[in-house]
Amino acid sequence: MEDCDYYCTLGLERSASDEDIRRAYRRLARRFHPDVTVDAEGESKFKAVGEAYNTLRRADSRSAYNQQLLSRPGAGPWIDFPPDLYFALLPWPILTWLWWR
Repeated sequence: MEDCDYYCTLGLERSASDEDIRRAYRRLARRFHPDVTVDAEGESKFKAVGEAYNTLRRADSRSAYNQQLLSRPGAGPWIDFPPDLYFALLPWPILTWLWWR
């Protein structure tokens, strides 16, 4: 859960409605509550779920969080490929066939 954002922590898409966020929180809070779980890391997961819900349940804090997510490097609509991958994805056989044709 360390590398997850709040949507991932709750197991949701970024387009989730308020009702979906509430349902996911209640389901995970019941699952990871320290009095119920037998998981050794249950309490830390319970706290992470609560923190995610407290941020996403209000519209103003959710929009601020979404803006923060978009301002992270590599978080835009473009995928940051390593330069070697660009050349690996090029259709070299097709290009050489067209060139020699």
